[in-house]
Amino acid sequence: MSRQFDPEEDDDLDEEPEYQGHIRNTPPGALIGFALTGLVLGWALRPVSVGLGGVAPTVGWLPVLALFFVAVIVGGVAWATYRTLHRRGQRIEPHQAVNRLVLAKACALAGALVAGGYFGYALSWLGLTDAALARERVLHSVLAGAAGVALVTGSLLLDALIAGRWDVALDALRHLILPAVTLSVGALATITRFTRAGVLETMQKDFVLYERAVGYPRRRLVWVYILRNSVIAAVTQIGLLFGALIGGAVVVESIFDWPGVGNYLVHAILTADYKVMLAATMLIGVVYTLVNILIDLVHGWLDPRLWEQL
Repeated sequence: MSRQFDPEEDDDLDEEPEYQGHIRNTPPGALIGFALTGLVLGWALRPVSVGLGGVAPTVGWLPVLALFFVAVIVGGVAWATYRTLHRRGQRIEPHQAVNRLVLAKACALAGALVAGGYFGYALSWLGLTDAALARERVLHSVLAGAAGVALVTGSLLLDALIAGRWDVALDALRHLILPAVTLSVGALATITRFTRAGVLETMQKDFVLYERAVGYPRRRLVWVYILRNSVIAAVTQIGLLFGALIGGAVVVESIFDWPGVGNYLVHAILTADYKVMLAATMLIGVVYTLVNILIDLVHGWLDPRLWEQL
């Protein structure tokens, strides 16, 4: 006997099997947790080392360059993945995708931990600039922390590419333009005004008139000496304006319906969610404090004489 043809059964045979389980993107909570852990450990490293009768560890150029080198490698892998998937329209072998995804997640978490550790170590030297090699430790630690941030950024890009959500990331960036411009225009005008006033005042100093008289190159004079001595007031305004940016983010995110901390805080207020309100307020306060501490570090780098007043 011949078997009758069943269209529904044939459709079932053509369907591809669904595989159970998948690897999700790196959660932001894990990155924040690793960064805060590194911040606490880095801040505690100096007093613990001194308390044990030793010397606080130094930070050389080798870890800074090594972190930047790893960040460049991860960024190169992300760029190669983007070209393979979105420029050439090719597919990546499953084992290669898994390897790159594991690399992205490991580098993102490790970069967050390392960046937080170096930034915490730099913060632990505030007010101790008379110690030997204190300024070098702070400078190298901040640069190493910036390299860690670059490593996290490249890892998250690679993670998004492997997960196939690069179109979502580009769409989010396009929708971020108007809110970013709305928040930054007012602050940019204030910073430009203070920078212009500082440059005009510095150009009347005796050392500038002397350098111009001896024929010092104008471009190097402006960008190396005049600008560095003119942006101290502007940098101070950046720290003060950061609070206004946080407050403005609450309004801007609500208007543009952007899923950020400000919009989340507004919904918490409307629904009387006190735990979320307390958590958001604490987070904003900690971030604002850290930004102003970073501003003090930048002041000391711009004008070494200010280190004695910290």
